Amino acid sequence: MGRIVVGVDETRVAKDALVWALAEARLRRSTLEVISCYHASTAWLGLEDSVGAGVPSDFTQDDLADPTRQRLAATVAEVAGPDPGVEIVPRAVRGRPADVLVEASQGADLLVVGSGTHGELARLLLSSPGRHTVDHAHCPVVVVRGDRHPAAPPDADRTR
Repeated sequence: MGRIVVGVDETRVAKDALVWALAEARLRRSTLEVISCYHASTAWLGLEDSVGAGVPSDFTQDDLADPTRQRLAATVAEVAGPDPGVEIVPRAVRGRPADVLVEASQGADLLVVGSGTHGELARLLLSSPGRHTVDHAHCPVVVVRGDRHPAAPPDADRTR
């Protein structure tokens, strides 16, 4: 059983990449690892409304990751539904997307990312960190282009 990694943020193109990766994982009967990255500053913005302006004294790394985990779970549920047909491993990871995705590509069969006109993954792929991800991944990379809205791979079985 193989492993496909997909980077996801809150953009439409990231959901397109997840749709594509999920279909590919079904075809390959692979585990799908869905990664969403966060930074301390962006994670804190999600918590600001609920905890106020001051940082609580018992503030932990999990407090930073929780909003990202919640958004990731909602995105996976929206795209995959209640019976995705493959094992899905969602991960909220602190760090720069380029670095996190390159590291996650170690031992993976495929890395899937989205590229469009908005959002962090799009900026990632249009910038030098994006080139870094594509150039330094430890496996083949599929870039799902949001401006073209490609179809997911066909559901027909492929011969390997």
